[in-house]
Amino acid sequence: MVFANKNEELRKHTTPPSCPTNTGNKDCPKPRNCAEGWEYYGGKCYYFSPDKLTWAQSRDECITRGGHLVIIGSLEEQKFLDQQIGTKMSMEPEDKFWIGLTDSINENEWLWVDNSSLSLCLRFWLGNQEPDDWKGEYGEYPEGEDCARMGELGGTEDAKSWLDANCNRTQKRICETKSPL
Repeated sequence: MVFANKNEELRKHTTPPSCPTNTGNKDCPKPRNCAEGWEYYGGKCYYFSPDKLTWAQSRDECITRGGHLVIIGSLEEQKFLDQQIGTKMSMEPEDKFWIGLTDSINENEWLWVDNSSLSLCLRFWLGNQEPDDWKGEYGEYPEGEDCARMGELGGTEDAKSWLDANCNRTQKRICETKSPL
């Protein structure tokens, strides 16, 4: 009986385990520190737009919201985004989301919106054909495809869902900002 009382006393004084806010651990309580309409993951807040804009308009709109087009820095982040947008897409095959990646300055030199280079080990292009800088069926896009978008309905098994597209196309967008912890 004395042993049971000591265990009960220890339980009362033990602090429950805390969850790091930057791990994206799904077992941890979700912080409520993202703005209305934004979703928390891994120390960041993400906005998945319902409306469609060009890539440049999307970049500017994300800045207006206090963030920037998403910069994907890990496989875990890519998987999270892939799963999230897989549930937010319509059945329309071209219903994709802009990300903050472009090669509009120098062809095949992919840069994020913060001017950092795309890492060789963090590339999530769909299939073996992307990026392909497609000019259109009849050459209607002479400038080619210089902006990256992502999305496959229901997500992907390997997290590879990036495609290049003409920057003047209208798509939904993913904005991100650091969580204000």
